[in-house]
Amino acid sequence: MPSLANGADLRAFGGSVLYLVLIALLALGVTMAVRDSAVAIGLVLGLLFLFTVVASVVPSQHLSRHLEQIAPMTTGLYIQTTIDVSSLPLTPWQGLGVLALWAVGALLLGAAVLRFRDALLLLASAPGRHHRGHADYRRGCVEVGDGFIQGRLVD
Repeated sequence: MPSLANGADLRAFGGSVLYLVLIALLALGVTMAVRDSAVAIGLVLGLLFLFTVVASVVPSQHLSRHLEQIAPMTTGLYIQTTIDVSSLPLTPWQGLGVLALWAVGALLLGAAVLRFRDALLLLASAPGRHHRGHADYRRGCVEVGDGFIQGRLVD
């Protein structure tokens, strides 16, 4: 019977919680970048499964191993391994570190895209700029005529 007193079982338990947090942060970063939940879900699932699928069909064992070492889902799940850890391409904590790098990268990309997009929106609605409609930042919308077009400026 597994026990949390065992170091490997405790690592797998705590690491699984960290794994789920990192996957959520990865998804948050992608969602901030694309600002569309359906597209974000597709991109995150594609990113999580892409490396695993490609690694399984690549004929080169060397390339397949390298793909497994950078795959966010696979390397993150190494933290749950309690037996035969030496057969993994990375140690469990290294695997979780790879996932953490993916999450940080996604968050930085999402923040940069969000900041750049909002900076363009502010610039386009600055006083003295001529455009149809105006930006209403309190509601996060851009008014054009009678309706609202969310997140878009129409020149």
